[in-house]
Amino acid sequence: MNDQEQASSLAQALLLPREQNTSLVCKFTRVKDGMSEEEQKALDRAVEMVRKDNGMGKGKVYSASWLTKVLKQHGYSVSISTIQRHVNGECCCEQSD
Repeated sequence: MNDQEQASSLAQALLLPREQNTSLVCKFTRVKDGMSEEEQKALDRAVEMVRKDNGMGKGKVYSASWLTKVLKQHGYSVSISTIQRHVNGECCCEQSD
């Protein structure tokens, strides 16, 4: 593929919406589904604490950053942006309803 063809196919791809969401749940939910029932309940409570913490900057105790660190410390690989989208209801879990 020459440069012009590559640029053209990129331009076309950028103008087309995704054909279909391949997953009905986000990575956060897939990680949660692999946990024990007790861990899932604790994670649900943690997500609610993040949602309800109205602190700003360093005054914020519960945050997506905090939750990401805790999960990573316990062997779960999930990014801060994945957690933030889920906490804010912007992930595919919310969009599939």
